[in-house]
Amino acid sequence: MTRSTQYRLSRRTHSRMSGRMSGRMSGRGAPSVVAAIVLVGIAVVHWLSTVFVSTPRVGVAGDPAGLPSWATWPIQLAALTVLSSAGTGEDRRRVPRPVVTFLVAWAVGLLVLLANGYSRDVILQVLGVVLEPLPYVAAYLLILAGRPAHAPATDGAPGSAPGRPARLMGRLALPVFLWHQTAPVIVALATTRLGPIPGLNALSTPAAWLPVRLAWLPLLAAMLAVLVGLSAGLRPARD
Repeated sequence: MTRSTQYRLSRRTHSRMSGRMSGRMSGRGAPSVVAAIVLVGIAVVHWLSTVFVSTPRVGVAGDPAGLPSWATWPIQLAALTVLSSAGTGEDRRRVPRPVVTFLVAWAVGLLVLLANGYSRDVILQVLGVVLEPLPYVAAYLLILAGRPAHAPATDGAPGSAPGRPARLMGRLALPVFLWHQTAPVIVALATTRLGPIPGLNALSTPAAWLPVRLAWLPLLAAMLAVLVGLSAGLRPARD
């Protein structure tokens, strides 16, 4: 093998390795990180700006953080933009499954609320909170419908197939977005018999609301993790 041939092979190998590393570090990881940050932001903003109280009356209380009603729109539109930019045609077969699981679960939840004697007004307020993500999900479905699938890699070169972080985000993003409003509702209803707990199932003074609510965010996050895990267990294994 001549020196020039060795040099060309060395440069070709180096180019492939650099391309793979660049794809892993910038093309694949960054969208997943941004999407995760946006999803966390959505959940935190909603949990701070909306409280579902169960004592002394059950229902959605006024905005304790004093934010205008449109304050959460920009971040939800940002989530739609980030998720749709990372999504591909391959995601179209996955999207309906979490949505169907969510709707079936809340159909059962509706029966549970009725069986426990909750009034029509309370049930409508519950549904108004937990079903809020659905219009954004519908827009996400429409955007994905027109997007092509990822092209496979050829000749050993890095393709656009997503890496493990992107695949994990692709599986978790939609369930997290769907269930994040359900978590505080379930916590509020489950703690009704414990009496009023400021920041969890009851309002506190306006000045104390933010620190008190922040203290309960880990519990809400844990409930969200349980809901996402249960919903994943209800879906087919091939998903």
